[in-house]
Amino acid sequence: MTGCTLAGLTVLTAILQWLIATRTGCPLCMTPVLAKKQCVTHRNARPFLGSSRLKVALTILFKRTFRCPYCGELTAIKASHRNRSA
Repeated sequence: MTGCTLAGLTVLTAILQWLIATRTGCPLCMTPVLAKKQCVTHRNARPFLGSSRLKVALTILFKRTFRCPYCGELTAIKASHRNRSA
């Protein structure tokens, strides 16, 4: 029973990660930086433990900025505030 529950949670997490990753993009080149793409990376892009997606995710978590591995643009992470007119 525990194995089936963990397998279901794994599948649900993978689907959620896929949905979120396809919507995260660099504001300059519009390439999804957390999705698995086979694009050529920027010549100065340095992966962390062999993964450019891992480096982007870690720099977002710890520095609140990231450098796009595809175009090299430095981007600050900010929350967007939408005007709510009632």
